[in-house]
Amino acid sequence: MLHHKPELANCAECGKMFRLEDKDDKYCPECDLEHERLLRKVKDLILAQPGLTAAEVSEKTDVPYGLILEWINEGRLER
Repeated sequence: MLHHKPELANCAECGKMFRLEDKDDKYCPECDLEHERLLRKVKDLILAQPGLTAAEVSEKTDVPYGLILEWINEGRLER
C-alpha cells in the first residue's frame, strides 16, 4: 500500500508553509482569501471608474501594482 505524502509549499506572500491543494497554488489559504478581497476591491473600482490605468487603480486601492499586473496576466482582470 502506497502512502502519498501531502505536498507542502511556502506561501509567495507571507512565507508560511501550507499544503498544496493544486500544483499551481502560490498562496496559503489566508493570503489567498486576502487576494480575493483585494481583487473584488479592484474590480469594483474599475466598474465605477472605467478607463483607469493599472497604476491609477493601484494608487486608489492601495493594492500593489505588481499584483494587479499578475491578475491581468492570469486573465482575472482585463486591460
